[in-house]
Amino acid sequence: GDVPNLLKGVVTHYPEFEYIQKIEGQVVLKLDINENGYVESWEVLEGDLRQGFVQASIEMVQTWQFEPYLVQSVNSEFKGSKFILIKMFHFKL
Repeated sequence: GDVPNLLKGVVTHYPEFEYIQKIEGQVVLKLDINENGYVESWEVLEGDLRQGFVQASIEMVQTWQFEPYLVQSVNSEFKGSKFILIKMFHFKL
């Protein structure tokens, strides 16, 4: 299905050192989103840990809140459900 909309949070945060040095990079995170739409945990799938891009990506997703991902329960009520999101961050100048 569709990914719920991002309600709030920082979506651009270029690390200062990499910006000054004109370094570009890419990070891929696996995000576990809880029933309330907040990022509960993450796993780095791709990214150079020596550069600030991974930390910048993690700092961004910690501010995120999605619309709750609603699923129909047994008694036909809709309730929030956890979901997993794979997110790629491109840091380009």
